[in-house]
Parts: sequence; structure tokens; C-alpha cells
Amino acid sequence: MERDLKRISLLIGEDQYNEISKRKLNLSWLVRDLLDTYLNANAITLDVSESTRMLFEQIVGPNGDGLDSDFEPILKEALHSLLKIKIEKMKKLEKLAFSKEGEES
Repeated sequence: MERDLKRISLLIGEDQYNEISKRKLNLSWLVRDLLDTYLNANAITLDVSESTRMLFEQIVGPNGDGLDSDFEPILKEALHSLLKIKIEKMKKLEKLAFSKEGEES
């Protein structure tokens, strides 16, 4: 997307600076991309383990360009599976909490 850019002053932690430098990232691009993601009402941000993030980057690249349309059906399937697991856990909790034997007299 072509857009007019504004120069700003940005303070970051020394540890953040060191990590960005080590990874040879373009901080301006990274901040713009993260702001676009943050401001997009349809975006989801997930915290994952380091090994999952590394695997993700190996498969799709560091920015995941073009991934959204490929990934959404897989994510919906995973969410459906997670919902089933949560429903089963809640059913077990209901039985435990509200069974005749579990009721206090």
C-alpha cells in the first residue's frame, strides 16, 4: 500500500534494540506492520512458544505474506476442535459440581 509517511521519534528498550539488530530487522517496516495489524479489527495476534514461532517462520517466512487466505480454514478447524475440548471439560465440571453425590446436604 502506497502512503505518505511521517517521521517520528521512538524510544525502545536496549534489549529490544539489540534483538532487532541481531535479527537485522527494519524497525520502520516492523513498526508500520505491527501498527497495521493492531489497528485492523479483523486481525488476531497469538503468543506462541519460540519453537512454534521459528517453525512458522520457516514455513511461511517472517511476515507470512499471503498466508491469511490459506490459513483461515485451518484456523477455523482448529478452533472447532478446541471448542469441542472445552465443551467436554465443561460437561465434566458440571457433572462434578452438580451431581447428586456432590451436593451438600
